Amino acid sequence: MTTNQYVNLSILRGLLLEHTPNEYKRVMLMQTKLVNYARAVASACSYAVPTRMGLLVPEEIARQVLDTPLIEHAMRPLKQNEQPSIFNDVEGIFIALAEAKGPLAKLTKAESRAKRKAIKKAQSKRKRQHHNEALKEAMSATDKMIIFLDVEWYERSKGKVTEIGYTLIENGKHSGTHHILISERMNLRNKKFVPDNKDNFNFGSSMKMTLKDALEHLRTVLVHCDIIIGHSVGGDITVLTHALGHKHRSNIHSMFKGKQVVDTVHSTNKIAGQRMSIMRCLDHFGIEHSHLHNAGNDAHYNWLVAQELATV
Repeated sequence: MTTNQYVNLSILRGLLLEHTPNEYKRVMLMQTKLVNYARAVASACSYAVPTRMGLLVPEEIARQVLDTPLIEHAMRPLKQNEQPSIFNDVEGIFIALAEAKGPLAKLTKAESRAKRKAIKKAQSKRKRQHHNEALKEAMSATDKMIIFLDVEWYERSKGKVTEIGYTLIENGKHSGTHHILISERMNLRNKKFVPDNKDNFNFGSSMKMTLKDALEHLRTVLVHCDIIIGHSVGGDITVLTHALGHKHRSNIHSMFKGKQVVDTVHSTNKIAGQRMSIMRCLDHFGIEHSHLHNAGNDAHYNWLVAQELATV
C-alpha cells in the first residue's frame, strides 16, 4: 500500500456513537456505515487487517464512504507483526470484525442485523454469479448432454405431480422435447392459480405413464445427462424426490446425484434486477409462446430463454 496509516473501524464506530446523541439516528447510522465500509473494501478488493482491537482498513477506503474529522482520531500505523490480508467479499469483512476481541469490537444488535443482511446479500450475489457462469459454460458446451427439466403439480397439493417435461440438448444441438402425463392424476386439473394446459403440448404427442413408470423413464434419461437446467429447478427436483413417499425418497434422489444443476432463475436478475418468470423472460426477449404451465412446453421455452440469457 502507499500508506502505512490505517483506520480502526472499531474505534471509529465508538467515536461515531459518542458524537451521535439521538438513539434512533445512531442505530440507523451504524447499520448504514458498517455495511458501506464492507462494500467499499469488498468492491476495491483492498487490503485490510483483522487485529485484536478491530478491523483496520486503509484511510482512502474509509474516506470513500465517510469523510469526517473523526477518521483522524481513529488512525494508527501497522505494527510489525500485523500483516494486511485481501478481503474480496462482505462476509469476510464482517467475520474479521466480529472475531476481534477488543471492547469496541463487539457488535450491537443493530450491527448484527446489518451483518446478517450483508452476508445474505453477498451469498445471493455469489450464487447468481455461479449460475450465470455455469449457464454460459453449459450453453457453449459441444460435448455435453443437457436436460432442461420442468415439473407441474396439482395446485392444491404440491406433492401430487401431474406432468413431467424435458428437453434434451446433445452436443449443442436440440434432440427432442418430451411431455409425460401422469395417468393416475389425469382428473386433477389446475385453474385457480395457474392455467390448465396439460392437454396442450406444442411440440409433439404427450406420453401417459404411471408416476412410478415416469420416474423410471426419467432415470434412464438422466443416466446419459451431464447437466440439469431448469427455472427454479431445485423445487422441481424436491417435488420429484418426495413424489412416491418417504420409502422411495433416497432411491429417487440418487437419480440426480453427481449431476451439475443450473438454475436459470438466478440469471434473470441481470435483466431487470430481480427474478423473472419464464413468461416475462419470453416477453422480454420477444420469443413467441403459448400454453405455458404445460411441463413439456415450459422445458422447451426454458431452453430458448437460456440461449438468450447466456449471451446477456
